[in-house]
Amino acid sequence: MILNQCRQKRATIEQLHVMNWSVRSRKAQDLFLGYVQGRKAPNEVVVRYDPSLTRAIDFAMGEGIVVRCESLDSNSKGRSPYRLTLSDKGQVLANELVADEGLFAIEKAFLQNIGQKITQGQIADLFKWRR
Repeated sequence: MILNQCRQKRATIEQLHVMNWSVRSRKAQDLFLGYVQGRKAPNEVVVRYDPSLTRAIDFAMGEGIVVRCESLDSNSKGRSPYRLTLSDKGQVLANELVADEGLFAIEKAFLQNIGQKITQGQIADLFKWRR
């Protein structure tokens, strides 16, 4: 569902972790929205990586729902060498989730509001200040 809302339906692992964290609670949604809108600095947004997301991605790849696409700029310093994207099978599943109004209503509203507004630069900036 998160990938379905990303630009070109592609995202890096880092972007997926940020989006997964941001969608999990109202507090995280408010913090992340504040950051995207420029009301919060990167050091005010502490993203928590969830190891279960990495396992879920592995399962999704195994089931053919998500595929790995090599990035054209994989040699660029600090950039992820690949993106994840929905396969045709994954797109069908995402469309079914979106169509069912009873599922994930709050999460869908948040993702629709914020999903394609986020740049890879904003994601990277969340982690730069810690270095």
